[in-house]
Amino acid sequence: MKSRCGYKCHVIEAQSHELREGGFFTEFFIEEHDAIGAMETRSYLPDTFPTQDAAIEAGIQAERQRTYVRLSAYRGRNTQEDRDI
Repeated sequence: MKSRCGYKCHVIEAQSHELREGGFFTEFFIEEHDAIGAMETRSYLPDTFPTQDAAIEAGIQAERQRTYVRLSAYRGRNTQEDRDI
């Protein structure tokens, strides 16, 4: 099962996979688009989840949080550089 959603000019795709011993894990991809093209980054969560929906939601939330932190750091760095000029 998979789900795709947009977040701050990025596309997040989360996929859940069933484990032999029971439960599910999630891997997720983020596509970052710019003027040159698109870059895809793949990650996964080491946790197991009781349902496919829980695994998908955890993957999407993890990537949203990671994207937010990365963009916040980038904005902060640019703001500091603007002050230094």
